[in-house]
Amino acid sequence: MENYESIDKVKFISVTGASGSGKSTFARKLCDSINSYWGIGTASVISEDEYYKCLKDLEPVQVGSYNFDNPLSIEHDKLLSDLEQLEKKLSIKINEYCFSSHSKLDTFKYIDPTKIVIVEGLFLLTNEHLKTKFSLNIFIDTPIDICLLRRIERDLKARGRDIQSISNQYRHTVRNALFEFILPTRQEADVRIDTSKSHNNIVRLLTSSILTDAFVS
Repeated sequence: MENYESIDKVKFISVTGASGSGKSTFARKLCDSINSYWGIGTASVISEDEYYKCLKDLEPVQVGSYNFDNPLSIEHDKLLSDLEQLEKKLSIKINEYCFSSHSKLDTFKYIDPTKIVIVEGLFLLTNEHLKTKFSLNIFIDTPIDICLLRRIERDLKARGRDIQSISNQYRHTVRNALFEFILPTRQEADVRIDTSKSHNNIVRLLTSSILTDAFVS
């Protein structure tokens, strides 16, 4: 087992926002910025998407009516347990999730403890136990129409969906989840960012602020 004793404390950062807001892209960009400034292995990214519940045992009709746009569709207890393992400077193994089959794959991601762990996802701040872990909350506050366009492009290209199923899901569950679960957590954000506009300067400022807090405090 590798020695991570040089990490005095693991700090967690949440990146939340609507579906299609640009959470994943922003989280990776911030991680890359931190690592380029202080060295590879300073920061890492975990996606809440990997913690969707496996539906392989459900009938197709049950999967078709399943509400993925609800915090209950996520294994938040498992995510919390993994963050606690990282806090203890222990590596974690994440079972990768397939959006086409809505099931867990036979492949895994291995995440080693890093000084800064960025967690991105829709429902992170809806869980009372989970949100206590974050020392910084970033909300990606991108206009809803831009989010919808991005979601359509992503689901068509990356998830094998058709426009009718995307439209039905958006009207029946995605939009409702936005107003019921996601937008209310915006008030808990320390920073709000619109990724439809240039935000490179914000990434640099956040990188400097995060590293100052992580290495000086």
